[in-house]
Amino acid sequence: MPVEVESTSQLEDVVRVVRKRIGWLLVPLSLCLALGTSFAFLVPKKYVSREAVMVRDVGGRDRQQGSTTGGQVASHVIRAPKRVKAVIESLRWPWAALTKIEKEEFLERTIDNLSVSSPVLGSSVKEQIVTISFAHTDPVKALRFTGEISRLWQEEVLEASRRATESAYEKLRERRGQMQNRLDEISNALSTKHKQYGIPPWDTVAWGDRPLAPEFDELLSLREEREKVARALVLRGEEVVELEDAYSKMADMVPFQATTAGQTYQSRVEMLQGKVQDDQLLLTTQGYRPGHSQFVLIQDRIKGYKEELALLTGALSGSVVPPEMQQNALKLKKGDELRVAELDVARMVAKVEGLDVKLRDTEARTRELQTIYQELHDLQAERLRVNANLAQAEDEFTRKEVEWTEMKSAAGNPFNILRQAELPTRPTEPSVPLIILGSAVLGLALGLGGAFLAEYGRNCFRTVNDITRVMVVPVLGTVNTIVTSRERRRASLARLLIGGTTILLVGALGFITYAWEVNQSLLADDLRMSLESFRRAFE
Repeated sequence: MPVEVESTSQLEDVVRVVRKRIGWLLVPLSLCLALGTSFAFLVPKKYVSREAVMVRDVGGRDRQQGSTTGGQVASHVIRAPKRVKAVIESLRWPWAALTKIEKEEFLERTIDNLSVSSPVLGSSVKEQIVTISFAHTDPVKALRFTGEISRLWQEEVLEASRRATESAYEKLRERRGQMQNRLDEISNALSTKHKQYGIPPWDTVAWGDRPLAPEFDELLSLREEREKVARALVLRGEEVVELEDAYSKMADMVPFQATTAGQTYQSRVEMLQGKVQDDQLLLTTQGYRPGHSQFVLIQDRIKGYKEELALLTGALSGSVVPPEMQQNALKLKKGDELRVAELDVARMVAKVEGLDVKLRDTEARTRELQTIYQELHDLQAERLRVNANLAQAEDEFTRKEVEWTEMKSAAGNPFNILRQAELPTRPTEPSVPLIILGSAVLGLALGLGGAFLAEYGRNCFRTVNDITRVMVVPVLGTVNTIVTSRERRRASLARLLIGGTTILLVGALGFITYAWEVNQSLLADDLRMSLESFRRAFE
């Protein structure tokens, strides 16, 4: 009776495809394994030399910028093309004979083989670890390159730090010298001005208590004296006005009673003649001009004396009868007081004018001294500032001097070798097992991919199960693909050709690998040169 065909699982389908198309799997796997194995043995083995350097902060915050910060940027500094080129030339590697393009390629390969690691530490950590690694096919070259580039980097960082410290040290010393010279100049200028203008020294005296020059006291006394004389002049002028007013209101002649004729008149005449002579002598000695008030006053007095003298002279001769009049003695006395007051006013005016001249000279002198005092004040303030700056500069110079002394000693070296570069004995790259394993995985992937692509790349029924899924009635069996003998021979020939080619390629790669590792003389010269070129691409 008919039996329904059972469906298969996906795993069974995979196994079926692998069994059916085993050739699709073996050919890529064999070729990839052969190529991977040959590549693993033919590619140059690189030896890695490593050196670990501890960069520490040997100074304060400023020195940290030249040491630990230098460690933080070590990766960029050490792998700089200029420094790598200097190391290559220092080691005398074949560099000069290369062309420009070859030099660039060689430099790029060298930089690719050089690695620098510096783990990021905390901001409070004043140390930095720098690890320098260089890979080369020659272990001796790897060792020498690592040691040389580490030495050049340390010397450059140390020299840069020393140059920066020395430059700061010299600048501080120059700045300190300039401040000292300026301080000496200020002291000399202060001393000269104090001596030149007679100003007492006040280096240690407060600004409000500093003694002033004598001209300031003289100016105050002159102002007080002028004010006093001016007040007295005003009062004396008012007295002159009052005396002139009283004098002008008094009569020149007043009645009098005559005594014995001859004796009284004669003595009176002599007295009047004496007064006339005195007033005329006064006009001559004083030099009053006709427009002067004193000249007019004295002339009026002389005229009155002469009129009275004429009357008395006529009475003595008997030609006239003397009147019962005489000169007003009170007016004469008032006139004398007026003359004294006017002389006082003239003296006071002259004194005020003299005091004004002295005041102008003294004020000009004090104004000049005020400018000098301001200059002294500015110089003194500048000296205080320079002293403060000089003290600060002295402290900085002392610290920098200690730092510079430390930098020149062994303690100033911020580098400490944690791991000295050693001659590598075993190559670290490439890893032969890893390459072979990767080749096997790649071959399996290519084989499986090709097998499944060939199997499922056609739109057709492949098994009874495929037909059962789409047929309504049960399927009892199928007939396999009908293959003629010619097609069978062609398929066998194709499998033989592919298998033989694969075996030939695998054998050739195996022989080349064996000959390269054991006896290179078995290889042709052209082949060896090609292999050398191939290996140089991976150095």
